[in-house]
Amino acid sequence: MVILIVAGIFAGQLTPLLSGGGWTVDGSDSLKTNELLSKDFTGRSGTSITLVVRDKVNEVKTEEYQQNLQETIDYIEDNEKLDVASMYTYLNAPEDAKASLVGDENTTVAFIGFNEDDGFARNELPSLQEDIKSHFKNSDLEIYLVGAASFWGEINVLSQEGLAKAELITLPLVLIILLLVFGSLVAALTPLIVAVASVVTTLGIMTFIAQQTELSIFVTNAATMLGLGVGIDYSLFMVNRFREEIAKHGDKKKALTTTMKTAGDAVFFSALTIIACMSVLFIVDLGVIQSIALGAIAIVAITLLVSLTLLPAVLYILGANINKGKIPFLSRKKIVKPKFWYNWSHKIMKRPVLFLVLSLIMLGVMAIPSKDLSTFTPDARILPEESDSRMGYEIIQEDFGEGYTSPVYVTVESSGDSFEQVENVEYLSNLSERLSELDHVDIINSLPVIFNNNDSDTIVQTLKGLDHVPEELQGLVNRYIDVEKMVAIIEVIPEHAAASEETRSLVSEIKKEIKDVNTPENINTYVGGETAEGIDSNQVIEGSFTKVLIVMLIIGYFILLLTFKSVWLPLKAILMNLVSLGATYGILIFVFQYGNGSELLNFTPADYVQNFVPILLLTLLFSLSTDYEVFLISRIKEDYEKGFDNEESVATGLQATAPMISGAAVLMIAVFGAFTITSVLPIQQLGLGMAVAIAIDATIIRLILVPVSMRLLGDLNWWFPGKKVKKPSRAVAK
Repeated sequence: MVILIVAGIFAGQLTPLLSGGGWTVDGSDSLKTNELLSKDFTGRSGTSITLVVRDKVNEVKTEEYQQNLQETIDYIEDNEKLDVASMYTYLNAPEDAKASLVGDENTTVAFIGFNEDDGFARNELPSLQEDIKSHFKNSDLEIYLVGAASFWGEINVLSQEGLAKAELITLPLVLIILLLVFGSLVAALTPLIVAVASVVTTLGIMTFIAQQTELSIFVTNAATMLGLGVGIDYSLFMVNRFREEIAKHGDKKKALTTTMKTAGDAVFFSALTIIACMSVLFIVDLGVIQSIALGAIAIVAITLLVSLTLLPAVLYILGANINKGKIPFLSRKKIVKPKFWYNWSHKIMKRPVLFLVLSLIMLGVMAIPSKDLSTFTPDARILPEESDSRMGYEIIQEDFGEGYTSPVYVTVESSGDSFEQVENVEYLSNLSERLSELDHVDIINSLPVIFNNNDSDTIVQTLKGLDHVPEELQGLVNRYIDVEKMVAIIEVIPEHAAASEETRSLVSEIKKEIKDVNTPENINTYVGGETAEGIDSNQVIEGSFTKVLIVMLIIGYFILLLTFKSVWLPLKAILMNLVSLGATYGILIFVFQYGNGSELLNFTPADYVQNFVPILLLTLLFSLSTDYEVFLISRIKEDYEKGFDNEESVATGLQATAPMISGAAVLMIAVFGAFTITSVLPIQQLGLGMAVAIAIDATIIRLILVPVSMRLLGDLNWWFPGKKVKKPSRAVAK
């Protein structure tokens, strides 16, 4: 309890420390581009944003609009939250460049660079946005801060709101389900204590970890979702076994000892399995994946400790009082007949081939959409339509073009002579011209372009005498070349959104053009921006997926091999997990990629799912499925070794475990399903995927495929080299 209280104090400090980063790949062009863009450019910095100002009454060219724009700029410059480094606006742009900053007749954009690190800006920008809305609420202005820092800042806020909403729904719903399972208020509340204690303690510990290393903004939701599910699941089995033992013996010490030897062992094994499976994700060399994996490992490890320390202490203190607060109509009513699952298993095992084929057809139909699986990094569409960042993005796309919010940046760095040399400027001119001729390019912005492609000598002379040209021209030039004149930017505005196939293809074409252009010595050219970064991170995840899958299969096989002392049961379990995974992916794509259910879940359909969701589902599904597999097969094996034949062992094992597996599954589905109503799309996808996976595993897999496949394998289920198998009798369990 002391640890819990201390952790609770620090748990609330985690959110400001989380990062929207983790998508960059070490050594990639996109990472190098991000570093170069943080050089000294006008309106650019490591935390630059685009300011969108729309006046519903006045047109851009009117004095009233420009006064309103100036007031907006002054308010942002005078704010105490963030220090403004530079601004490039309609008011200080050269006359020839003003048109490029105007959308419709009532809208302009401006570019602001801040003297802040990304983490600080991300935490303060949502607050600044609210201050701006409050200050201008009585005006006719719509003002939005748009950019990576503001985007991830809003994601952070929405994550916390979504988490609170999910918990508000989950905890009462779980309590109702636990009341139905136990029929006792005290017994029902105990698993909730374990789950909440596990989550709070983990978040407190993660605060200290986040101070030392970058953690993804998605860690809080993912860890809480898994912690609530696993915490309630583990305590459900332990509380149930404790109640059984206290009813048998009446001695709380003996009941607790037996509970720890049985259910406690199962919890320990299950937690180690999940930790082992989630550790495989460290194969993926991407910060966002590794930080979520770290969060998952931490929550399961803490849940294990809470389940084996706090929970036993609570159970011992309660003793027979665990049954206090009985609900009369729930405690007496038997919803399922005592022999239902026993009879069910015998019925389906009479026609094993038929039920096997029907189950596989059903799962196969669910899996059909998985052939269209496409993944990419999050963009503005993961935000709800009413969010400020989303509305700002949509105004920019509507007025300036779909690709305006996500330029492809071609950064040119000189390690020798500056760009005051003719040869370097000629290279920029040649490359700009060639890039402008590519398909799916809307606009090219670069140093030669803003000089109307004048001869290189004229541009060089202007750069050398830049201190003597008008200030507004200096600001424009400094947007495309840094103050030291060692880094130049070619800004490629695509015709389509960052995640589109056209823009992804454009990035590949740009890289080809760069290779074909005659490049001066000491010049290095890199391609970055949202699309390039997404392609790099996607390649890392896709390149690691097969490795992760193979290692997962090996881990799963040997865990089950050592547990069951059987060669064939682990292979069967792995095949079932693969089929279940395919069906889960299919439903995920049907809902989120095809857009079915978008109105119900309030999300904007995209032609892809978030790139880290499928690989996370892979590891979580395999670990949780292995957990249920062990719980069921261990009981079947126990009866088989008592002398029952194969079919009878399956029937008795299913009868003994199905009610608890079903109850645990319903609880997990409730927990994971509650996260589908959050406002953060990747968490919605992960929540639905886990809910669907658990539902499939607890029904079609455990209640149909396991019994019929074990019926078909017969005594071969238990074959192991060198193992002597007792000849089973045909005894029927009483």
